Amino acid sequence: MSRVVQIAKTQIGYVEKAGNDTIYGEWFGMNGTAWCGIFVSWSFYQAGKPIGKIDYLKGFAGCQ
Repeated sequence: MSRVVQIAKTQIGYVEKAGNDTIYGEWFGMNGTAWCGIFVSWSFYQAGKPIGKIDYLKGFAGCQ
């Protein structure tokens, strides 16, 4: 788990572009949407521990 946290920490200070566009949404295929869950999925993937299909092929997108 610590590798996932290390990856996430590297993103401190990252800001989304206009319209909620992010590198995380681009990776997930849902750019321009809320990206809270997408960021978690991206962090696990970057750490070499993809969480697999939950709501979507690459993980989950929202924190409802």
